[in-house]
Amino acid sequence: MKPLNLNKETCNPISSNCVIWQGPDLPCIKLCKGDTVSDVVAKLATELCAILDMLNVENYDLSCFNITACGPQNFQQLIQFLIDQICALQNVEPPAPPTTGCPDCLVTVNQDCFSELGEVVQLVDYVTAIAAKICTLVLQVSALQNAVLLLDGRVTILEGYFPLPAPTEPEIIPQACLGLPLVLTPISTVLDTLSTEFCDLLSATGTSTEIIAAYISQCVNSTDDALVSQYSAPGTQMGTEYPTYVVAPSSLADAITNLWLAICDTRNAGKQLTELAAGTNTIISSTTVAVVGNDQVTTYAIDTVIDVQNEGTTLTTVPQSINFVGDLVDATAVGDDVTVTISTFGAMAAQSTPTNLSSVAFGLGNELCAQSNQIISQIYDDDNAYDPVTGIWTCPATGRYNLSCYVHYTNNIGDGWYDSLNPGGMFGVGIFSSIGCVTYCANWMTVMGIQKNIDISAQAAGYVITAGTQLSVKVLNQTGYSYTSTLGDVIRFSIERVK
Repeated sequence: MKPLNLNKETCNPISSNCVIWQGPDLPCIKLCKGDTVSDVVAKLATELCAILDMLNVENYDLSCFNITACGPQNFQQLIQFLIDQICALQNVEPPAPPTTGCPDCLVTVNQDCFSELGEVVQLVDYVTAIAAKICTLVLQVSALQNAVLLLDGRVTILEGYFPLPAPTEPEIIPQACLGLPLVLTPISTVLDTLSTEFCDLLSATGTSTEIIAAYISQCVNSTDDALVSQYSAPGTQMGTEYPTYVVAPSSLADAITNLWLAICDTRNAGKQLTELAAGTNTIISSTTVAVVGNDQVTTYAIDTVIDVQNEGTTLTTVPQSINFVGDLVDATAVGDDVTVTISTFGAMAAQSTPTNLSSVAFGLGNELCAQSNQIISQIYDDDNAYDPVTGIWTCPATGRYNLSCYVHYTNNIGDGWYDSLNPGGMFGVGIFSSIGCVTYCANWMTVMGIQKNIDISAQAAGYVITAGTQLSVKVLNQTGYSYTSTLGDVIRFSIERVK
């Protein structure tokens, strides 16, 4: 046997065979005084192993006891088990197990449910934990049963509502303007009728874009002279004569307000009476009590009239005629009649859907005034001065005229009139002499971004035009996109004589 202290330098290694047992003899293990320590240790180890083998419960066959629960785990439990079995055979009641201290066995703990107890625990502790868990589960099951009963009652109530009644369409009483009976009517019927009426209204009034384009094309501005006061207070502006005149209309209501004021101004200028009473320098205005052709005729009880502006001509034979609006006359009232004849001023208005218009390149020879006359079909013309075949208006009489033109072109393809590769395309419209390039009014629009519509107007007020002068509307397209005639687009041309 190799000594344990063989490699320790401070000890002198001595073999156990050289050391002898000095104790007493021990017959039970056959140990005698004088035996070597090697023999003593070997005998003691042999006896210890035999004892341990004897005390190992697994070395005993207990199958005859039909143990179904936990069996003895150590020798002490084995002895107690045997005592209990002997007591049972002798009809002796075994003592009750202690309530404290070590229970009868250790058990392996289910880690899924009782990991907090550890891996092994005494049976009593395990049973106690199981009981607590069962009590908790019982309480939870009771609560769940109560919840199920409550839900069962609610489900019973809900089932009482089934089957649900078939849904019905809401009904309303429509307004009389829709033309439907004034009774409860399905809302889908009312909506269909309302949609139809709205589409009809849209067709009649035009789109919001068209309405905006129409009212921004106003040709009578607040700074223009009011016709009603052109003789009594010359130079009075429309905004002064009519305080409600909207300077910059921004809605259809504003445009209609201005339109009616302009119409009333023109009408009142034709109806106002400047009586030829006795006096000096009375102004002849556009007075009327009867209309004969294109002349306005008024009869006054006046004896002598002197036409001051026409070389002082005295009209002594009555009735006589004065044919000039704005003439100054001297009158002596003695009861005889004199007839004042004032020529009315004609007007022309033309409107239609524009015809196709090709785009032309920039360059000399492609000026706006060099383009073809626009042919406009819908015409109102007092003097029959407009030719719808040539698009030319011929001035019927020398005087002052208000000129106006307007176009609305639509391009709904892609970016509309905008060409991102060649920006800066232009549209122009104006009124020109039918031959040559005499410009009466013109306006331009440059397309600098995505734009679907072109809206341009041009006006000239109080322009002196001599009889026989011929005018026409011309349009120039230099956007790079040709225009195709589109329903809803419009071109307008109007001329009105004001003096």
